[in-house]
Amino acid sequence: MRGHIILKIIVFSFLLIGVFSIISCRKADDHVIVEIPLSNKSLDSIKMYIHGNWKLAYIKGGWDQNGIYHFKENYMTIFPNDSISWVNGPEIWARCVITYKRANLSPIDSTYFIQVIDYGSSGPTTFYAVKKRDDTLILRTTFTEPNNYYFVPK
Repeated sequence: MRGHIILKIIVFSFLLIGVFSIISCRKADDHVIVEIPLSNKSLDSIKMYIHGNWKLAYIKGGWDQNGIYHFKENYMTIFPNDSISWVNGPEIWARCVITYKRANLSPIDSTYFIQVIDYGSSGPTTFYAVKKRDDTLILRTTFTEPNNYYFVPK
């Protein structure tokens, strides 16, 4: 009888060890993606999120909706005085003061367009801040087939 009780205790102990092993081996999904929509924010809030040093990781969208175009040496700095310096390797893409313009995205939604004069160009390129996803800033062009620009901190 005593041997039967000891055997039950041993089997129960192994079962407990097995259950705790399975529980402790589960991978916890502790990273929650934080998305902050920017298109509906005030101009001061948008500026707060876009100021800083950024590296263009890739562009997605445009005419080729599935195309993703990666960049290695593309850096953008937006300064607190609203000037911008944007370079792609040795090539200057923009070096000017940003113009912000209030614009409608739809009949019920508006945002601020960010206009940048391309270096050596006569006309502006217009973006708007879509969102911040974790540390990634997403800007979108205002073309009929818009491109999304994905920037990460430099």
